[in-house]
Amino acid sequence: MAAVANSSNSAPNTSVSTWTSYVKVDSQTFDTIRQEGSKRLAGLKPWNEFFDRNRVSVPKTFKEFTTRLNQNVQVYQNNYIFLSLIIAAYALITNLWLLIGAAFCLIGSKWIGSLPANEPVKLLGTQFTQTQLYIGLGIFGLVFLWLSGAPSTIFWMLTTAGLLLVVHGGLMEPPVEVGFTDAV
Repeated sequence: MAAVANSSNSAPNTSVSTWTSYVKVDSQTFDTIRQEGSKRLAGLKPWNEFFDRNRVSVPKTFKEFTTRLNQNVQVYQNNYIFLSLIIAAYALITNLWLLIGAAFCLIGSKWIGSLPANEPVKLLGTQFTQTQLYIGLGIFGLVFLWLSGAPSTIFWMLTTAGLLLVVHGGLMEPPVEVGFTDAV
């Protein structure tokens, strides 16, 4: 306990919640996620530019379609990621069992990883090694996620996000500034 208290006092900007006392999460993980999220949100193109119906047209050739797709993926990458995250959040919210199963697997994995590697853990009156706990979590997690419909949900999310990207990216004429950066 003293080592935990000393490390939390020496680290700036560390917030300890009640669940992090059971699952050891370092502040660097949260900082990395926060920084990457801020960078991606700052890079979002305006939504009125993203959904500009005046720039939608059917390309004349397949080469023009793929060129548009490549250019739009580069320009609107953060918007596509944001929309994919909204699709994933919608899928998790509408499938509560999948949300519970995914949270159980993530928290269980983090908890097992925080245990000492060579010390057995007594759980339900039986001693388990860290490897046995990972195997048990993996088996339970796979069965639980399979029963909650994870494969069909993942397929639906990938198909929806992929169709959104391909249709928008291929039919939307790239912004004018893309032509200037390609010429330079």
